[in-house]
Amino acid sequence: MRCWLAVMVTMRAMSILRDVAGEARLVPVWASASAPRGIQGACQRAGAGAGAGEPAVRGLGAGSGGPRLVRLCRVLYHNFTRRCPAAASLACALAVIGLHAAGPAWAQAQETRVAAPEPAQGLRVFEDVRSWFEAGEAPEGGPWVSGAMLWARSGDGVLARASAVTLDARGLDLAAVLRGPIESASTKVLAGGVRDATWREHWASALKELRLSLELSGPLVPFAPRTFREVDLEVAPGLEGLAVRAGDQLAAIFPSTQQSTGMTPAEALSAAIAQATGVPGLAIPGDPNAEPGALSERHGLAYYRFRTLQVAQTGPGRAGTFLYRGGDLVGESVVNGRSLRAALDEALGHLAWRAESAGGVPAVFDPVTGRTFGASDARQTALAALALARGSRATSDVRTRERAAGAARLLLDARDEPRDAVTRALRLLALLALDADPARADALAEGLAQEAVEGPAASVAATALARARRGDAARSRLDAVYRGTPPGELASHLPWIVWGERALAGEGAIAAAPALRQLREALQVSAMTHADAGDDARDMVGGIVFTAGGASLPSWHTARAVGGLAAMLTTPGLTDDGDRMAELARLVPMLRFLLQLQGAGGATWLYADEELARGGVRAAVWEQRQPIEACAMSALALSEAVEALERLSRARGGDRP
Repeated sequence: MRCWLAVMVTMRAMSILRDVAGEARLVPVWASASAPRGIQGACQRAGAGAGAGEPAVRGLGAGSGGPRLVRLCRVLYHNFTRRCPAAASLACALAVIGLHAAGPAWAQAQETRVAAPEPAQGLRVFEDVRSWFEAGEAPEGGPWVSGAMLWARSGDGVLARASAVTLDARGLDLAAVLRGPIESASTKVLAGGVRDATWREHWASALKELRLSLELSGPLVPFAPRTFREVDLEVAPGLEGLAVRAGDQLAAIFPSTQQSTGMTPAEALSAAIAQATGVPGLAIPGDPNAEPGALSERHGLAYYRFRTLQVAQTGPGRAGTFLYRGGDLVGESVVNGRSLRAALDEALGHLAWRAESAGGVPAVFDPVTGRTFGASDARQTALAALALARGSRATSDVRTRERAAGAARLLLDARDEPRDAVTRALRLLALLALDADPARADALAEGLAQEAVEGPAASVAATALARARRGDAARSRLDAVYRGTPPGELASHLPWIVWGERALAGEGAIAAAPALRQLREALQVSAMTHADAGDDARDMVGGIVFTAGGASLPSWHTARAVGGLAAMLTTPGLTDDGDRMAELARLVPMLRFLLQLQGAGGATWLYADEELARGGVRAAVWEQRQPIEACAMSALALSEAVEALERLSRARGGDRP
């Protein structure tokens, strides 16, 4: 038996060694193995598997040949040492030999690790640049850097924007790069564009509203993606820039540009290819002849990635502060009753502003430009109405309550009920939350009770029917959801199935308690932890990946899980009294993630109007645009969380948390 195990392990080691021999590039840092549809396990996300004492493996990003062998040694040690020391020793020895066999590729990966400049250097250079703006000109012989991008805003406009990178080991003269933009910016605010005797007075007035952001890049590190899909998997969005060399031309897209436009890494590389070659549309994802590998062979293109350090003023007159992915990192320590109530009030204020907008509810708000895009459809509008109505019951601020309820009524004013069952169910839920128009609510409930609703609509309809006291109809639809949904996809019905079961049970037993408890465990395991996140995803801690839509990173959809888990927290039969504080502790990281997505944070340096952005929820941490669904579902989740904390506080006989 031991001999057989030794042979099997040895064959596995040799298999990996063969793979390593042909591995001359970094394996994608965001690589994701297959996972059940619905939610993705923590072990399948970026950085997973690397412990606190494993910086080399995590830094190289889910592994070139060396780290793969290191992980093999760990597996051998933990799984085989006790049962078969001889097998473990033999295979580990082969693995160690393999480290030397794969030495050139792994050593090169370590030497060319994507790294940002040191913080001390970044702060020093930022202060230099700020002094240049105060003087209205850059001196001769400024600091030398690998690359930099400057944003200078005053009010809601951009005074200056400039970027440059170099492959020269000596770097580039930052003062020379910024001299023209600074002079151009000062000229913009001068009367007639002429520097007369009073120009410094005009310039000093403009500087009162100045917000600067400076990104400094580390060295450009070559990489060789074959497809744009690999680029999205390998490059950390919003943290790494991308550059392309075509002959003597070098073009780069910095992370802040990606954040301001919502570019994915693949889109950023495509844009850099267009800039370097001067041929728009040369790079086409999905076209075998226009993917990065083919373009590199045909046109001699070289690709690079680089990490940046960003220092910015988050408001006029403020000192420079370090940002992570363009904003502040929200810590779990700030998640408490007060911060959640404040977040809920801001979310309701943002939704009310959208509801009160002339010409329909904006579907998307872009805080970078201060513009809105598109009008929400009937389903989106109904979801926003429900969030406002539900939030008006959860908030303790009287003015916020009145405004939210009024905005919800405004969105429900349309009397033509659509044929879409989800929209009608959402409208019914909003009417019930407002305790308004009983006749209309009764008509909507009767229609839903008589209608055969299947698929994703069934759980929403069941929740509405349960709250409208149509218990039999609600029960049959929820049962159909459980029968027709594989366990791995049940998360796609959150938070509705939890809300529906709670409304049906009242003070009684939860019929589907075992299934919901199992779902909660799956969600908790799938939430990104600090160990999973590593250096590339610290702001994603607590986020959940819903893989049914092809996602590989957490987004606003985490709010759907939070809404259900917060409701389970104080529901008898789903959470025992003695387990509630422990379950609350497990919920805190997810709430942290929602707060990370909400509002302006440190990204105000990029926003045209901070007040309009306040309370809105971004689609993801690397995306600034705020979809109406993200804002509405987050407001619903916050409402549940705030009320759950209130119930826990009353049960413990203490003050409000």
